[in-house]
Amino acid sequence: MERTVLLRDITESFILDELILENMKEKIEEINPVDYAILEYLTQEKKGRLVDIARGTGINDKTVWQALQRLLVRKWVEKDKFNIYTITKEGIRVRENIDMDRSAIKTEILLQRIRRKKDILQPEEIQVLENIAKAIERR
Repeated sequence: MERTVLLRDITESFILDELILENMKEKIEEINPVDYAILEYLTQEKKGRLVDIARGTGINDKTVWQALQRLLVRKWVEKDKFNIYTITKEGIRVRENIDMDRSAIKTEILLQRIRRKKDILQPEEIQVLENIAKAIERR
């Protein structure tokens, strides 16, 4: 009986987490992992040739080339006459928004998990949560 209740709680937890993720995913701009990896690389390295980007991201040249074409059309990267790519201000904005949205999703999932277990929190766990809340409020 106890095992069945535990399994049901775990299942409900995963279902709720999936619903939260599904609802919040709509906020994140449409971008695939390859495009994001290239934006991240160009943010860190400031510029790069196709082969540098492929090597730096660990993604094959053809896939990087295809992604760069998409990113150029969206104006998230620019290419100069020497075939060197740089991220644009819009590309930086998109990447930052995605990072913030991912952080918000993780935070919301954590809060939901805590809410579901609020009745069984131990006093020392409540104290930890209070300390976290105080630290956040001081910012």
